[in-house]
Amino acid sequence: MKVKLGLPSNLFANLSLEESIERIAELRPEALEIVLDKPHLTPTDVLKPALKHRLKDAVSILNPEVEKSFHAPFQGVNLSAWGKRRLQSLKVLRESLHLAAELDGRVVVTHPGWASKILHFLPFTRSLALNQALRLLKASLKVLRAEAENLGVKLALENVHGSLSPFKLPGDVGKIGETQVTLDFGHAYIEARRLGFKAGEAERWLAGEVENHLKGKVTHVHLHDSQGLRDSHLPPGEGEIDFKPLVEALKRIDFEGQVILEVWKPDTPASSAIKALNEARRILEI
Repeated sequence: MKVKLGLPSNLFANLSLEESIERIAELRPEALEIVLDKPHLTPTDVLKPALKHRLKDAVSILNPEVEKSFHAPFQGVNLSAWGKRRLQSLKVLRESLHLAAELDGRVVVTHPGWASKILHFLPFTRSLALNQALRLLKASLKVLRAEAENLGVKLALENVHGSLSPFKLPGDVGKIGETQVTLDFGHAYIEARRLGFKAGEAERWLAGEVENHLKGKVTHVHLHDSQGLRDSHLPPGEGEIDFKPLVEALKRIDFEGQVILEVWKPDTPASSAIKALNEARRILEI
């Protein structure tokens, strides 16, 4: 299994984007995921030409061998929505793809969006809300996938936990159709626990789901730990997830790509990132 371990640009949340990337470079990761959203940016920043020049300057300090990926904006961005919000979301995603292409980004990660909160609130329309969201998501991905292919960039759909999400678990891919995936182990683990699996059981079940549904589809991985149902984005080893069966599943589906350690500890970013990198190397046996 050929992987490159990386860190997200929002690691140093209390610094500017440029300062955060500079500090990340000192940690010598093999990859960098540039997050086009909080805390350093807003979703509409990608629509401003100045951002391209700002990011070019920021990443110029990186070792040329460091691979780049981009996490598209997610605040208020909903590829599964009706009307104007979906059109605006598509515009934001298109700009994210173009930005990644110009800055040699290999992958653009996008969230799936969410079903209508109003329809989902009513018990008799919940199924309708999710089916509608799924249909709109598929239409959005079809448009964006064609643009990504023309630009030479991979578009990867991230599984996101929550009852409003149309893509929560590996098995949901069959409903979505053709798509590449950013497999977020932390998010998937939360959903497995919500299904009633206990710690230890959840990981083994997820490993089987990855093997059964995601071979040839996983192009990017987010790795972080958690405690039960809380999406706490801890360094591996600080939560309860047993990553061994999940890593074995990645090996069996011949995954190759970036593994981004989505650690979120603003008070101790450097030490947490170092711990995450070291633990990930142990887990992945690299």
